[in-house]
Amino acid sequence: MSKNKNTGTCALCEKTNIQLRASHLIPKLAYTRTRTTKKSRFRAMNDIKQPLQDGEKKYLLCDNCEEFFSGFETQFANKFLDNFLKSKKLNKKCFKESWFQNYVLSVAWRIMYDDLYNAGSFTDESCRSVFEEYENSVRKYFNTLINNLPQTVPSCTHYIYKVDEIVSEANIIKLLEPSLFGYCYFDGEYHLPIVISYYLGLVFVTVFHDANLIFIDTPKKAFKRKYCLSKIIREITCKEIKEEAIQMATMYRENMTPDLQEKINKYYNKL
Repeated sequence: MSKNKNTGTCALCEKTNIQLRASHLIPKLAYTRTRTTKKSRFRAMNDIKQPLQDGEKKYLLCDNCEEFFSGFETQFANKFLDNFLKSKKLNKKCFKESWFQNYVLSVAWRIMYDDLYNAGSFTDESCRSVFEEYENSVRKYFNTLINNLPQTVPSCTHYIYKVDEIVSEANIIKLLEPSLFGYCYFDGEYHLPIVISYYLGLVFVTVFHDANLIFIDTPKKAFKRKYCLSKIIREITCKEIKEEAIQMATMYRENMTPDLQEKINKYYNKL
């Protein structure tokens, strides 16, 4: 009997020779709420010629781990996201809830895992080793949670912004509206490993750090990380989101041939 091509090792629980499900890196809840029509198609960021019916998927998790994460996703959608989409207001009371923290961390982990082991994003070995360490700590945390064992929460801080809170340029905001993306970023100036994701007008930033670490703001003045980290992360996120939007615009301008535009128009004219 031939081995199923979707059989492998679960990225989270690490069970081997197990059936894997096609998992979204950015959860499906974001794609379904981004659609302009039921048959809307998405396009891969690295290849706009590739249409995606339901967003990018990877064979990553087994059924049990997929269902484990879906519990956080359901709470996030019901208790936070749908209310935000109606009111355009952030319910910051949710930010400290464990289900919310776990949801944001689960998305950051999937993006981090994919960048490390599928996308081949890291060329700097020292930078890669930092993300490997935090990916491992997050994976261990979720496994202890799954198995009801004592947990050690990874050293990280989550920041959630409305995109118009950190970006003032209307053209950038307009460009980002239909976009969904996530990636890892290592800030060399402050030595911070960061995972950024964007969808539905929201920017999620997970910053991994040593809670006891301090850094130098100027040669003469040292600040505890808690004092100025939030300001630094806001500035880094603003810069990164703008650069990502400009990069996407450049890619589309260079690759959107008249023939491809005609094919896209014909597809949507049939809907």
